[in-house]
Amino acid sequence: MKRLLISLLLLFGLTAGGFAQSFTLTRLSEMPSFEGGGVAAFTLRVQEAITYPSGNIGGTEGDVTVGFFISKDGKLLMSKVLKGLGDDFDAEALRAVRETAGTWAPARDDAGNPLDWYVTIRVAFKAPDNQSNV
Repeated sequence: MKRLLISLLLLFGLTAGGFAQSFTLTRLSEMPSFEGGGVAAFTLRVQEAITYPSGNIGGTEGDVTVGFFISKDGKLLMSKVLKGLGDDFDAEALRAVRETAGTWAPARDDAGNPLDWYVTIRVAFKAPDNQSNV
């Protein structure tokens, strides 16, 4: 397994000092997979599961960005709104992500070992058409 350890030192001015943070980068041979389609298939399934919040028929549209981990066991963990659109929209996006989660095939490194992997998706909300065809 090839791993590369990179230490990054950032300085904030001469007198402010700085901090160091290290990262481990792993060569990925296989992205997480959801029913054979990966993140794109999952995003499509989430889009099909959302319901436009009924109290917001004022025409609000936009995206909610949700981040989560896919564990080595293929489970969706720690979902969180990273960029919201409003409380009702954020709650609906999280509900759809969590209820759609299912089981994933985890990411794998070059040696075939399963990895925890962080994923972000955008959940799009479009205001419903209020015109009736009567």
